[in-house]
Amino acid sequence: MKSFFKTFINEEDGNATLDWMVLMAGVLMLSVAITATMAGQSMRIAQDTSNVVGSISTDSAI
Repeated sequence: MKSFFKTFINEEDGNATLDWMVLMAGVLMLSVAITATMAGQSMRIAQDTSNVVGSISTDSAI
């Protein structure tokens, strides 16, 4: 069992994969945070646009 742990600690395969996974997890978390922040603003803009378009008079007296 000691030999297994010694080999496991000294083994360096997979470090690049682990670094890549940590980097991608950070990018994913940043993307989710940005999307959550912008979602509220886009809903407000859509509601404001809807209010303006709804208030436009459609008289056909041309």
